[in-house]
Amino acid sequence: MDSAVALSRATSVRLHSPTRDRRLTDQVLSAFNHAYGMGATEVAELLRQALAKAEDIGQAAGRHDRRDRSVMALADLWVAFVDARDHYNRICADGTVDKARAEAALAEMKAAYMTWSDALTHAG
Repeated sequence: MDSAVALSRATSVRLHSPTRDRRLTDQVLSAFNHAYGMGATEVAELLRQALAKAEDIGQAAGRHDRRDRSVMALADLWVAFVDARDHYNRICADGTVDKARAEAALAEMKAAYMTWSDALTHAG
C-alpha cells in the first residue's frame, strides 16, 4: 500500500470519529444557536427539544454539570440576544429612523449580548 492511500485511510478514520472533548449538550447548543441566529426557527425548535432531552438524560444518568446555568438557560439567553439584534435591525431598516429608538434598541442588544457572553464565560 502506498503512503498516500495509508495517509488517506488514517485521516478518514480520524476525521469521522466523534469528538469526545465537548459535551453533547455543548454541540447541540452550538447547532441551536446557529440555526436560531440564521432564522431557521423550525430547525432551532427541533434542536431545542433535543437539547432539553440531552440535558434530562445527562441529569438522569447522574452526570454532574459544572455549569452555573443549564444549557436551556444559555439557549434562552441566545434567543434574547438574537431577538434584540433583529429588533435593532428592523428599527434601522426603517426609512425614518428615530435616533432615540435606535439608541435604546442598540443598548438593549448590547446588554443581551453581554449577558449571554458572561454566562458562557462562567459556564465551565
